[in-house]
Amino acid sequence: MRAWSLIALGDDRQYGGNIGYRDDPQRIYRYDSNVPNSRQLETGDLVFIRNRKFLVGIAIIEKVTSSFAEKIGRRCPT
Repeated sequence: MRAWSLIALGDDRQYGGNIGYRDDPQRIYRYDSNVPNSRQLETGDLVFIRNRKFLVGIAIIEKVTSSFAEKIGRRCPT
């Protein structure tokens, strides 16, 4: 088992380059392959979910699922 610190910011993101994730920290944590170590999280790992100021939750990963989807990435054209 490994332990991870995951951040759930909602609309409190300082970087506007993406539209964020539809997390519900009490139920589900979403991320994509651009997140560092995204392929390392496994069932049974311990996670600490935090926002910028506080620890919001502690959990054991019950299941990791993956799917293919397009993600909108906002980039400055210049």
